Amino acid sequence: MSKTTNEAQFPIEVSCMGELVEAASGLDTSSLQYLVAAAEALKVSRGCLTPVEDFVENVLMAYAHHGPRLTPDVVERDLVSFKEEHEALRYVVRRYVHLVDDEAKPAA
Repeated sequence: MSKTTNEAQFPIEVSCMGELVEAASGLDTSSLQYLVAAAEALKVSRGCLTPVEDFVENVLMAYAHHGPRLTPDVVERDLVSFKEEHEALRYVVRRYVHLVDDEAKPAA
């Protein structure tokens, strides 16, 4: 059987999609929802990340590497970074909203 152009160009992606479909076929509805949420976090993780997508991606990568032997110590630094980046983002949002509000006010 010959491979299609896409399969020839992207053998890793095709192989992974097959594994994903096979793994997903045995999941219950709740687990499928988790899988979709993880896929969504990874999909939007292109370029500019929010702290939550960055954290989810890092934990998923750690799980992919460690599997069931993943420990809290492995992801602890990612959690610390998530908390710090989340607070920094909240500050930026509060500051930006304040700047926009100032610009929107009519001149006195």
